Amino acid sequence: MMVTAFAGLLFPLLIGNFATAAIVQFDFVGTVTNRFNNGLPDPSDIFGLSVEMGDAVTGSFTIDTSVTPFLTIDGAIGGSAAGYMQMPPLGISVNLAGGVFSSDGNFSSATVNEFQNDAMFPPSEQFGVSDGVSSGTQDVSGDTILLDGSPETARLAITFTDFDLTAFSSTMLPTSLDLSQFEISEGTVSGTRPSGQANPFFYQAAFRIDSITATAIPEPSAIAFLGCITVTASLRRKRCNK
Repeated sequence: MMVTAFAGLLFPLLIGNFATAAIVQFDFVGTVTNRFNNGLPDPSDIFGLSVEMGDAVTGSFTIDTSVTPFLTIDGAIGGSAAGYMQMPPLGISVNLAGGVFSSDGNFSSATVNEFQNDAMFPPSEQFGVSDGVSSGTQDVSGDTILLDGSPETARLAITFTDFDLTAFSSTMLPTSLDLSQFEISEGTVSGTRPSGQANPFFYQAAFRIDSITATAIPEPSAIAFLGCITVTASLRRKRCNK
């Protein structure tokens, strides 16, 4: 009985801790807004997929908000930015035109807070996750992403941009995202494939993020501890009922 009572008291405490867990999964729904295939004969051919304007997009990305930044930058005029490396099993996944694009190994995340580096451009705030290579510039996490589990020389990026400077108060990674705070919420899948010519073709599909939800993921140790308490309480009840 004491174990059962203890578990009953501890369970809501654990649930409260889960709500502020460091690992957060963001699930989103979007719509294709732009597509480019460098003039291929088949206007729908992007990475071998038939991508059309208005197509529905779904996906998710999971980040650890407690990781230490590997890079911090101060703007020449004001504000700051920080980059964070994320490691598997955390990842990015985008379902587009029947294909599943996903991060390949480590991927990067970044938060920008009131950053302004040039007086010609207004300050902005931004959060994003990305993996792969873009326009020949290798990302810190490598130059490939996966399409249905196979490597592609490409880039997968999801970015939220706020020009009103109300989204963030620091460069810490967010535990939730409110789309109403961002003027731009979009994702892109871009890259190249050999075309048989001197230069490979360039592809890109861009999509708008229409809705997003955040879910705190319990730490594995907390799940194991809760499971142990549940099993112990169950065994104690069985013994008491004999």
